[in-house]
Amino acid sequence: MTIYGAHSLRHFFATQALSAGIPGEIVKRITGHSSDAMLEGYEHVDAAMISGLAAKLSNGKQPLALPAPQADIRAQVRALAATLNGKTCWSKVKKELMEIAK
Repeated sequence: MTIYGAHSLRHFFATQALSAGIPGEIVKRITGHSSDAMLEGYEHVDAAMISGLAAKLSNGKQPLALPAPQADIRAQVRALAATLNGKTCWSKVKKELMEIAK
């Protein structure tokens, strides 16, 4: 029984190429995959790989993070959240939140 074979190299290559930052379109050309869905079956990502990619993106500096929301935006969202109850018009609140998020 073969555990690893020639086809394992295809899985390994796709995973390593994508994790090294090679665009999926290029990897698909090399491997002959015709769709992103097919390529995803060959990509084996785990938490350690994701952490390593995040470190590469930050160039050893502070880890990447979303900017903190402005205080006034937080207050607006809290005020809207406080209005939510069984009688609230949810679509109106959603519309207001979408306006804040612009």
